[in-house]
Amino acid sequence: MSESSETSESDTKRSNPRAPAHADDTQGSNGSPTSVVPSDHVGAIEALLLTLCAASLPIVAEALLHTVFDPLFRLMPVEIFWGCSLVLVDAAVVSLVLRSRPARLRAAVGFAMVLAFVLAVEFFLFSRTAFGDTARVVRVVIALGSVVLAALLAGSAYAGAMRLWMTRGRRRATVALAITFASVLTFTTIQPWDTLAAHSRDKTPDVILLILDTARADHFSFAGYSRATTPNLDRYAAQGRVYTEARSVAPWTPPSHASLFTGLLPAQHGHDLGPLRTPEPLLAEVFRDAGFQTLGVVNNPLLGEGWERGFDLYRSNWQRPHFSIAFVIWWFEQRAARSAEGFNFIGDTKRTLAWARRWWASYPPYPRFLMINLLDPHSPYGQGHPLGAEFLDARTTKAKDLPDDDMMYFAGEVDATDEDWDRLVAQYDSDVFFADREIGEFLDWLDRRHDLDGTVFVLTSDHGERLGERGLIGHGLGLDETLLRVPLLVRYPPAVEPGIDTRLVHTPGVFATLCDLAGIDPPAASVKRMPSLDDQRPAVVVGQMKAQQWFIDSINREHGAGFDGTPYEGDWSAACDGEWKLVRSTAGRQMLFHLPEDPTEARDVAAEHPEHVARLLPFLDALPEFTAGADIEDLTEEELEKMRGLGYLN
Repeated sequence: MSESSETSESDTKRSNPRAPAHADDTQGSNGSPTSVVPSDHVGAIEALLLTLCAASLPIVAEALLHTVFDPLFRLMPVEIFWGCSLVLVDAAVVSLVLRSRPARLRAAVGFAMVLAFVLAVEFFLFSRTAFGDTARVVRVVIALGSVVLAALLAGSAYAGAMRLWMTRGRRRATVALAITFASVLTFTTIQPWDTLAAHSRDKTPDVILLILDTARADHFSFAGYSRATTPNLDRYAAQGRVYTEARSVAPWTPPSHASLFTGLLPAQHGHDLGPLRTPEPLLAEVFRDAGFQTLGVVNNPLLGEGWERGFDLYRSNWQRPHFSIAFVIWWFEQRAARSAEGFNFIGDTKRTLAWARRWWASYPPYPRFLMINLLDPHSPYGQGHPLGAEFLDARTTKAKDLPDDDMMYFAGEVDATDEDWDRLVAQYDSDVFFADREIGEFLDWLDRRHDLDGTVFVLTSDHGERLGERGLIGHGLGLDETLLRVPLLVRYPPAVEPGIDTRLVHTPGVFATLCDLAGIDPPAASVKRMPSLDDQRPAVVVGQMKAQQWFIDSINREHGAGFDGTPYEGDWSAACDGEWKLVRSTAGRQMLFHLPEDPTEARDVAAEHPEHVARLLPFLDALPEFTAGADIEDLTEEELEKMRGLGYLN
């Protein structure tokens, strides 16, 4: 080659750097044209990265829209975004393989088959826990297989597209492809919430049961509290029925929730520790069998195995997936929540209600049953949200934070001033205030959708909380009124007349009340179920607590020097007519309290008023007795860890 030819070729390369360096790049050995794509791995990686970035845009959009424009948009579940992203990753990987040699293609097909099998097994295990129904599991696994097949087919199409587009304009083409995909995926999954009309179907109402864990009635302003802790719920309470003397029948989460879900007393359903195994039909099962779509979203980790019965979908912030993509997502969500929102074991009310909104908007043609459990008023108080100092004043701001270990108080190890106790109460009130704000936004959203007036909405609690009474906090070892008296609001304008109801009622009557308002005939129980709230006219309200020897033993191990557990031993029962209260244990203790003069139940007056003991005693004698059930030794290490996280064990 002459010198002038070499110079000309060099100049051509400088002026057109994208021109192939040698003829071999565009022609085979026989002179036929061949694609530059198979050897251009840089371009393929570039396309993959751009596609992944595009797939992440909807997730970013969801986060921004949820935090900035939350009242204005309806978002599909984030799991859909992740699913689309994973399908795109599969497609991109398969496309790279299809552009390689046949040997690599065979290896990749084998890998894809193994991956599909692993994903199918993982999803089968997850869906069995989430749905608890073999038929549903089979359908879900079939759907998963369809997704994997679609990914393989998409990979073939993607590979063909890359063969055409991985040319001189590949960067422009892949950028355009990424932007187009991101736009389509984002804007097809976002719709204005407020433009969605109420669903058109028969007059069967939707139903929402919201259980605000650890909430005592006398700290809700719609129930008469002097502080404005529930300004949003006050508005809706004025449109519904408020039961100011509602009583739970148990002082802690598992038995009280089981009573709400079955309409039975604790000794009747028999649940106290471990997985829920009562044979009685649960509330969600009744609604699902009646044709309702059912969702349960819970923040309390004690509502785990067994509680998913009857729910089409059961979601818990505490449920850790086994190691998989879902586990990675879950882990990052937990870390992000901790750093961004001061997340702790209380759970994330914001995300829980946002998830409930997305599910709610996904089933307009069908009646919906939604159960929500929120954990905000639970100790530690005033944490996990930005309103911890909402009710602090100059005096309580200077007071000290009291420990949240309720066992220390039973052992007499906490020295607190009046200011310290007032600070603790203010922090608890801020938890109620925060929950009210989030619940109010949820109800406002339903109202804008024109769904609220066609929905039976019930708000109550599983139990209350001690906040310094007799120098104690928490809700262990006792049937105090502060533990049993809970808020109860029922709102359904077509059938529930607004007003204040001062009758004594038992909260397990919520079961029959919801069935009545929804027009459902509940199945017969093996024992008599509590009547609806309207049909209750009890002379007394009752409560039961199975022996908590495990709690006594835990205090003895950690704080034995200052604690005598003997007075707390045995199964306990209580009967209260609103003024006089009689409590009794199977260990031989019996006490009478006059609540107007002794609201903290510190002074036993049984010897002074035997006539009231004799009057209330038949109610205790008529209560069913506890039978042997799960004990602390029967729990798994995971279940024990959940109880430790909530302060029940050390």
